[in-house]
Amino acid sequence: MLINACLPLPGRTRLSLRTILLVVMLAILALPLLGLYFFRIYENELVRQTELELISQSAVLSATYRQYARRIHPDINNFGYIIHDSGLLPNSRRSYVDRQEIESRYTPITPTLDLVNQIHSPRSDPRPATTDIDPFSKRIAFEMASVMYDTQTVTLAGIRILDMNGVVVGGKEESGLSLAHVPEVKQALSGHYASMIRQRLSD
Repeated sequence: MLINACLPLPGRTRLSLRTILLVVMLAILALPLLGLYFFRIYENELVRQTELELISQSAVLSATYRQYARRIHPDINNFGYIIHDSGLLPNSRRSYVDRQEIESRYTPITPTLDLVNQIHSPRSDPRPATTDIDPFSKRIAFEMASVMYDTQTVTLAGIRILDMNGVVVGGKEESGLSLAHVPEVKQALSGHYASMIRQRLSD
């Protein structure tokens, strides 16, 4: 006696040609949107990598500046360190004191720029300085001039050294002028890390 052990299969659902075409068209329309989404992620990553490179360059130049400062004035200890109580650095509320151990001075800075944030207008022009140039900062900038120029030949980045009043004391341009009115410079002069995306006008 033969027994049919096959389970009954449900009837096949046939999609209409209109439904198939609709699904295909929706898939085709979704491809550019998905491409834009992944391109945005890639573009954001490029911005973060650029900021990270600039942070690295700034850290080296800052360390060089401190070494020149210590060579001129050996009693200087905490000169030029970042104070981590800025609103730009969330969940970080520590600052430095005179006798703090060196091991506690690690101040890693992670990139914070995001293309979702507002892109600001080009930086305003420098203004005439209302204060005298700090001679100590000017001397260090003079000592660092060759280091800055050699760095620029490789990185092609614009570099400025400012004194504590925001007056440019080092750089190929804007020497003797003030950038103290620029928001990110104000933040930096108070001892906090600052970064901002600005539009750039081609010459």
